[in-house]
Amino acid sequence: MKKMLISLIIFMLICLVFAEDISLLRKSLIMATLWQSTSAEYRALTYQAYNIAKLRLDEELKIKRIQKRAIIVDADETVLDNTAFEIRTIVDNAQYYGDFDGWVENAEAEAIPGALEFLNYAHEKGCDIYYISNRKLSFMRGTQKNLESLGFPQAVESHILLKDDTSDKGIRREKVAEDLISVNFPEFWEDSSDREDAREIIEENEPNQFFDNPPTLMTVKVGAKPPV
Repeated sequence: MKKMLISLIIFMLICLVFAEDISLLRKSLIMATLWQSTSAEYRALTYQAYNIAKLRLDEELKIKRIQKRAIIVDADETVLDNTAFEIRTIVDNAQYYGDFDGWVENAEAEAIPGALEFLNYAHEKGCDIYYISNRKLSFMRGTQKNLESLGFPQAVESHILLKDDTSDKGIRREKVAEDLISVNFPEFWEDSSDREDAREIIEENEPNQFFDNPPTLMTVKVGAKPPV
C-alpha cells in the first residue's frame, strides 16, 4: 500500500513538471524533489559520505586522548530526511510556516541513508552524539520522538541542541567542544557559509571555484582539556 502511494505521488509530480502553467522555479523544485526521492545516485552519495565519515572516525580513534569524543551532526537533511514534507508542499500546497509544525510533531521524517548505521557505530565506540538544528525549541518533543523512533542513539534533550537566541550553530558546537573532543560532520553549505572567502565566492555566483577546494567532511576540535 505504501509503495502504491509513493508511486502515485511520483506520478503526480511528473505530471506537474510537464504542466504548462507551472513556473520554471516551481518546475525546478519538483525536479529536484523527484531526484532526491527516487534517485539511486542520491542514496549512493549519502552512503558514501557516511562510509568516509566512518573511515575518518576510525583514524581519529587510533589517537589516545583523555577526553571523550563527541560526534556533532546537523539534524535536517543530514540525519533526518524531510523529502516527504517537500513533496507535500508541492502536491498539497502545504506551507512551511504552520504545516511544518505538524510534520515535526508527527515525527514523520525518515533517516538519511547511512546516518543511522554510522551514528550507532560511533555510539558503540564510546562517542557522545549531539544533534544540532535550527528548529524552534518548541519542536523538541517531536524532534526527539522522530530520532528515537528511527533508532538514533543518545536522542535525549541534553543532546538535541535546537535554536535558542541565535541561529548560529557554531556557538552550540563550540559549547560542546568545551569539555569534549568535538568531531564535527557539518552540512556542506552551512559549513561553507561560515567561511568569509566562501561567502564571497558564492555571492559572486562562482560556486565552482569553491567546489574545487571544499571544506573537509570531518573536523576535529580539541576542547579545554588537552589530549594525551
